[in-house]
Amino acid sequence: MSKQNKIIGIAVILTLIVAGVVYGISSNLKHNEPVKTTQEDKNQDVILSLSYDKEISEGSQEEIVIPVKLSYLPSGVFPSASMSVEFDKDKLEFIGVKKGTMQDYSKTVPEWRFDVDASNKSGVVNAIYLDKSGAKNSYYKSGFEKGKKDVVLNLVFKLKEEAKSGDMLNLNISDAVFATVNGDTDNSNLSTVKNTMKNKNLILEVR
Repeated sequence: MSKQNKIIGIAVILTLIVAGVVYGISSNLKHNEPVKTTQEDKNQDVILSLSYDKEISEGSQEEIVIPVKLSYLPSGVFPSASMSVEFDKDKLEFIGVKKGTMQDYSKTVPEWRFDVDASNKSGVVNAIYLDKSGAKNSYYKSGFEKGKKDVVLNLVFKLKEEAKSGDMLNLNISDAVFATVNGDTDNSNLSTVKNTMKNKNLILEVR
């Protein structure tokens, strides 16, 4: 297969996926899920944050589970999302991702895709979520509740032997997007790059 044919094939697949999502959303809208931005949405700051409140001791082999929390989810249909989190690959080992508490339309917690080996080589966790169900597994406002259903996912790390007492280990959200199904035609995507979503980073102190 030629390179041009491969590109055409990928484009066709992506078109079919998007078409399926749009069709599913048109079917699910009869359930009265709000999809347009409200005045409340306009008054709220959306912040994606990393948090950890336990003590980390030198030489510890316990898992360091870091919740990635969202402060608010506006009205809308969010069938895809992604985030990139930078970490010190010389002193932290990325183990994987655990499910959060934020739910999709079908009241289940979505599973994000990631690559452990690639993350540890680059020092960047790239995680992505794509709903292929036709909106049933998209993020909606009803699946979010601050303090109860606000953890998007949990990043799991372990200390390496190179991490010593007094080290300050930075974890930074370099990019994150929650994309709406309309392709951001109304600026409804949540994006750290476009500043429609802010980020709060984290510093881990090794004791």
